[in-house]
Amino acid sequence: MIRGAGGEVIEDSRRKSNMIRGAGGEVIEDSRRKSNMIRGAGGKVIEDSRRKSNMIRGAGNVIEVSRRKSNMIRGAGGEVIEDSRRKSNMIRGAGGEVIEDSKRKNNMIRGAGKVIEDSRRKSNMIRGAGKVIEDSRRKNNMIRGAGKVIEDSRRKNNMIRGAGKVIEDSRRKNNMIRGAGGEVIEDSRRKSNMIRGAGGEVIEDSRRKSNMIRGAGGKVI
Repeated sequence: MIRGAGGEVIEDSRRKSNMIRGAGGEVIEDSRRKSNMIRGAGGKVIEDSRRKSNMIRGAGNVIEVSRRKSNMIRGAGGEVIEDSRRKSNMIRGAGGEVIEDSKRKNNMIRGAGKVIEDSRRKSNMIRGAGKVIEDSRRKNNMIRGAGKVIEDSRRKNNMIRGAGKVIEDSRRKNNMIRGAGGEVIEDSRRKSNMIRGAGGEVIEDSRRKSNMIRGAGGKVI
């Protein structure tokens, strides 16, 4: 988890996970005690009719989909989009255009970007101003902004580097990208290396499943 300055760590009663409460946030325990939620100032708790989950509404409007699989929260001005296969409803922000991909697996929402169809037709992507990158193994296409493409040594995946430095972890499972000033953190179980932004503090949760990074605005990469 990422705790901002002044945030308080919350351990739920079932000790499945720790949560972070921002200043003024109120912890909400739902009736089924499956999860605790954090309500920001003024947010109203919404219990859906099927009692599968509770949601937190800020100033948005609650949307109930026609198939009653899930309720969504629509921000001001957002329009609800129902796709043709009625698998899911999506929320389109003002000005976004709905894109239906050729395989009709999913609909996407395009802002001002251009739709990109990859060569293997597994998925369509949305390109803003970036350049499309086709990796050597043709597993997936990536979108590059101004960054430089990085091919890792094991050729499992290509990464996109902005101004950061490429970090190769000791186990050579994956390469990471460190932003300027970031420090590499190796957790105690050596499952993964993490990147701590300047001033960030490492948080170890009680179950020792993972270490987390808390910073004053530090970005986790």
